[in-house]
Formats: sequence, structure tokens, C-alpha cells
Amino acid sequence: MFIPINLPQQPKIVKKQGNLSIFEIKGYHPGYGLTIGNALRRTLLDSLPGAAIISAKIDGVNHEFATLPHVMESVVQIILSLKQIRLKMYGEGPQKMTLDVRGIRQVTAADIKTPSSIEITTPNVPIATLTHKNARLTIEFEVDSGLGYVPAEKIQKEKLAVGLMVLDAIFTPIKRVNFSVEQMRVGEHTDYDLLRLEIETDGTMTPEDALKQVSAILVDQFKIFSEFESEQKDGKSIKIAKVKKNIKDKDKETVKIEDKKTIKQDLANIKIEDLKLSTKIISVLQEAGIKTAAGLAQRKAETLVELPGIGARSLQDIKRVLGRLGLTLK
Repeated sequence: MFIPINLPQQPKIVKKQGNLSIFEIKGYHPGYGLTIGNALRRTLLDSLPGAAIISAKIDGVNHEFATLPHVMESVVQIILSLKQIRLKMYGEGPQKMTLDVRGIRQVTAADIKTPSSIEITTPNVPIATLTHKNARLTIEFEVDSGLGYVPAEKIQKEKLAVGLMVLDAIFTPIKRVNFSVEQMRVGEHTDYDLLRLEIETDGTMTPEDALKQVSAILVDQFKIFSEFESEQKDGKSIKIAKVKKNIKDKDKETVKIEDKKTIKQDLANIKIEDLKLSTKIISVLQEAGIKTAAGLAQRKAETLVELPGIGARSLQDIKRVLGRLGLTLK
């Protein structure tokens, strides 16, 4: 017996101010407001991608407790300021940025020279104050992408160059997220939930986009249960997801057990553009003459990384998608 659970109304933005939005979702089944609110809050805080400065090398500095001539701030204060810089990175990391300024002046994030693939969204963040005409501040930065917050010790490289300082990386675009649940009336019931969700970002992503992305993440996580494959050994049938988690078409079909080999062959012949890979990766693979998942599985990892735009992160994505099809690289 199946009794449907009441679905809530579409989210409404009840307040928007800069990078802050407050959403209200009315009509949740009793108890669901707390469940959904907790899941959204945790996912918003630790599962959204972003970019951050992960290391800095300051000319004339061997460690973070050193001082710089004609610079008002200590190296520790400069590092704390660098952590406040928010940016967007297009393409794979790590990537480099540089800073080279002289003379009496206030140094801000706007003075950093970036490649076309990096955009600083907080140009007014102060970095240092130079107090003499002969003062000079030169820094080389390394920028990478990641999820949530990663402390410096987890980013630490095996061998650090002299003077290279690893920073705690704040990848998440979320500055603050809170939620509250109130009871409301739905028909004759007075115990339904109203979920109020407050999201503030750092400007690299809108609160609306953040909410959409984490919702998609949670849907994908729960989808594996609704697409769970059951196999009956009595010869009747098995149910499989026609395209599984990493293929766009979500229809299902029933097939005979003896057709397992056909199923595997069908999965192997899936077109590259139907895999859940980024547009960039798909484009590079197609240009290399790779048209199907089977064709991709015939390639070696060391061959793929030689293709332009295919780095270690892209290779991991490819292996993950093939693995969900029961395939591996050669």
C-alpha cells in the first residue's frame, strides 16, 4: 500500500540583499522541514566547488614569522589577508598569479596580476601597506580548486621550496547558511512545516545557484537507492537503469538474465556525449576520435593525459564514469 507524501510548494525568495537571500518553502510534511534543512545546510557548507589561494612565496621571506623592510604588516597578517581573497578559476588547476609592487602605497588584491582563466571577485581586499619609496613586495601565488574548507596540513606538499607557505584554503563560496522551521496550516492539518533558509555567498556564486547545485547533489546521492538493481536468479528478469547514474536518459527497461552480455555491450557503446563528463572533456575526446565509452576504454591513461586539456582531475572523472559502466581504461 502506497500513501503519497505531500510535496512542498516551490521555494520563494522573501528577502534579497547583495549576496544574501532568504528562501521560504511552505507545506513540508511534518518533520521534513528539519530533515531537509539539515541536509541542505551541511551540503551547502562542504560540497560546493570553488577556488582559493593554496600557497604563497614572498620574496625575501623564508618563514611566516619573518618581517619585511618598509612593510607595515607582518608576514602573518599578510597571509591572513590573502585568505580573504575570493576568486573564480576557469579550467583546471593549479594556476599561478603574481604580485610585484613598489613605493609608498596601499597594496590590494586588485594589484595581483592574473591569467585570463582567473578572476578576482574581491579586488578591494587590503594585503599590505608599503611605507617607503624603496619598499617592494613580490609574491607568487598558487591557486587551485576544491570543496569546502581544507586546512594547510592537508594541502602540504611532500617537499616545499624554501619560502613557500601553504595556506588554509577556503574553497566554499558559502559565507553563512542558517535555517529555521515553523509549523503552518495545510488544509485541516496545523503541524506541517515551513522551512526558512538563509544563504549568504562570497559573490563567486549567487545564493540561488548555490541552492540549485546542492539540490542536484542531494538528488544524485539519493538516486542510487531508487535505481538500485535487483537480480533474480530464478530466471525471471532483472531490472537495470538503462543509462545508470552517469547517463542523461533516466528511463528503465526489463531484460532477461541471459541478455546480460548484451546489456554490457549496449553500455559500452554509449556515445561520449551521453556520459556525465564536462563539455570540455567531451570536446577533447571527440577531437581525438573517441566516439563511444567502448572506444574510450581502449585508451591508456598515459595516452589520455597527453591530450590538451586532460589533466589528472579530468582523468579521475573519466575513470569514475567508466567504472560505473563496469569499464576501465586499457
